[in-house]
Amino acid sequence: MEKASFEFAGRLKEVDAVISPTTTQAARRYDAWAEATFASDLVGSIANSQNVRASNGSVKDGRLFWSAGKPVYNPELIKVPALC
Repeated sequence: MEKASFEFAGRLKEVDAVISPTTTQAARRYDAWAEATFASDLVGSIANSQNVRASNGSVKDGRLFWSAGKPVYNPELIKVPALC
């Protein structure tokens, strides 16, 4: 049986893996997506640990609004019909 490894809480774990054709196809699609995504950020792609930088302020929004419990919009200001 093949082994699969993953990192959890900073420690590398190894488990028995059941690899099916569907799992392999999904992994290939994910790998292709990840490769293209990392390549889109020229600085992040060459970092020691590959990353994708968020230049649109999403991290700041998360810190200032979502983590602080502040709404990012006022639902009362929506003037078009909406499903609730």
